[in-house]
Amino acid sequence: PSESAIICFQLASAAEALKIGNYLKESGIFAPAIRPPTVPTSRIRISLKATHQKTHIDKLVEVLQGFQ
Repeated sequence: PSESAIICFQLASAAEALKIGNYLKESGIFAPAIRPPTVPTSRIRISLKATHQKTHIDKLVEVLQGFQ
């Protein structure tokens, strides 16, 4: 739960964060990998904005579900 427009998905390793970050970028989604020492645990950071439309959120969900 968050009251922020920033959503973070914590991951097990920096390598996993980079892999997912690159996959999202190749899919047209800017959600950078954030890794130590910037944060204590590696994560993908997604920022939601008022300008995002439902289609943008639907694409994000579809792309995340397709990650292997």
